Amino acid sequence: MKKIAFGLAALLLSASPALAQVSPKAAEGAMRSATFVPKAAAQTGRGFTIMADVGFGMQHDPFFGQTEFGVAGLNVAGGWFVTERLAILGRYTSTRVTFIDESEVKQSSGVAGGVIQYWMSDRAAIEVGGGSGWWTDKFEDGDTDSDRGFGLILAVRFVIFERGSHHMLVGAEYLPVFTDSKVHNFAITFAYQFFKKS
Repeated sequence: MKKIAFGLAALLLSASPALAQVSPKAAEGAMRSATFVPKAAAQTGRGFTIMADVGFGMQHDPFFGQTEFGVAGLNVAGGWFVTERLAILGRYTSTRVTFIDESEVKQSSGVAGGVIQYWMSDRAAIEVGGGSGWWTDKFEDGDTDSDRGFGLILAVRFVIFERGSHHMLVGAEYLPVFTDSKVHNFAITFAYQFFKKS
């Protein structure tokens, strides 16, 4: 009987609130192990966005059989975020170089059209699109030659500085123009893009 009474008393004491309290550190550890805390979602855009870029250009034209370096831009884009990570932009981008074919030939080439800009994270985006591609040759004697066809826009960009809605980016672009003489345009650009964070 004494053993039963002693056992009941011990059971009651162990179940009492005072003895059943868990230290704050132990409770915090238990919560951490039992609760999954998701990572913060990547910052994304909303509403209207505009972009302008300038940089170094390179062209390869099989007609001249040459690859020359020059400038890219000033290129512009504007559009709207249709989801938190996806924007649709109207885009104009071009490069300008000088070829030597008995005399100097200044060639401009680029693409005007639309792109989809997809933000893979809050620091990196890709652009894919196309539209009207063109090239124009200006010769020293004043003559010009030009052609139009389909053009692609493929780009990748990385945020190097941001403050609020203002973003500075560095990127690379490939802009092939499909005419009788296919022109390959490449560019390394520095861009400014404005968009609000969601």
